[in-house]
Amino acid sequence: MHKAGPESSVRELHAKALRIRQTFCNMFEAPPPSRIVLVPSILGALQILFAKMQVHRVLLTDGEYYGTPHLPAQRVMASSVNNLLKSVKEFRPDAVIVSVVTWKGEVLPCAELFSQIRRMRKHGRTPLLVADYCHAGAVGFPSVKQLAADVVCGGAGKWVTPPLWDSRLGFLWFGSGLLFSRAKGAFAPFFLATDQQSLSLVSRWIDPAEVRALEAWLAHGSLNRSALIAQYRADKEFASGLAARFRIDCPQSNILWLNHGLSGDKRLRALERLGLTWRMPDGKIRILCRASAGSQRVL
Repeated sequence: MHKAGPESSVRELHAKALRIRQTFCNMFEAPPPSRIVLVPSILGALQILFAKMQVHRVLLTDGEYYGTPHLPAQRVMASSVNNLLKSVKEFRPDAVIVSVVTWKGEVLPCAELFSQIRRMRKHGRTPLLVADYCHAGAVGFPSVKQLAADVVCGGAGKWVTPPLWDSRLGFLWFGSGLLFSRAKGAFAPFFLATDQQSLSLVSRWIDPAEVRALEAWLAHGSLNRSALIAQYRADKEFASGLAARFRIDCPQSNILWLNHGLSGDKRLRALERLGLTWRMPDGKIRILCRASAGSQRVL
C-alpha cells in the first residue's frame, strides 16, 4: 500500500502528473488529458487492461515488439500486415495490436487497418484496437486521435527524452469516454494512474521520483508539438545521412535496420555509446536516428 505522506507532497505529485498528461495531450494530439492513464510499464498496464476487458485472444502483426511470451494469459497469434484482415476473420481476436512503426522501422498503416477492421466487423463484435505509439517519433509523431484506435500506448522515452534517459514512465490513452469509463476501474487502485481517484488505500504504481524528473525536464524544454515535428525533421535528415554512409536504401522511418555486420565500424561504436543501437544475436543491428549534437558528429 502506498503511504501518501504529507498532504502537500501528495498534492504536488498529482499536480505534476496532471501537467505530464497535459503535455502528452498537446504533444501527441491525444485529448482530453483526463483519458490518459500514466503507467510504469506499458506491457503490465496492457495485461491489467486485458484482464478487465476480458480479452482472451490477441492478434498481433509480425512486426510487433510483443509476442506470445509477453501475454501468457491470452492466446496469441501473429499475422503479416497483408493477411491481417483475413486473420481477424479466422482467429476472431478480442484485441488487435498494431504499431505505427515496426521493430525494423517499417511504417504500418495503423489508421487504415483499424478502419478496415471496424467496417468488416460492423455487424459483429469489434475487437479492442490497440495502437503501439512507443516509436511514433520515428515517423513524425502522427496524431493519436487520428489513429482510429480504441487504446494507444506510448511514452516520452526513445524519441522525446534523451536516448540514455532511464525511465519507463508511459501512458495509455482511451479513444472514447465510454471505453475509459469501463476501463478506469482497473487503474483506480494505483497512485497517480489517473486524476480520478481517492487518496486512501492506493497502491504504489509510478515512482514519484520519475514523475518529478519527467515533469521538470518537459517544463525546462518547453516542448510542444511544433518542437517535436522540427525534431523529427532533423532526425529524418540524420537518418538519410546514416543510410548513405552505410550504403543502404533510404529508410521508411528514422529507424535503420542493418542486415550485414559492421561490428568494427567506428560510427556504430559512437552511436552505441550514445545509446542508439541494439545488436541482435545474429549480428543484425537496429539504429534509432536521433539528431542530437553528439550523434551529428557521427556523420
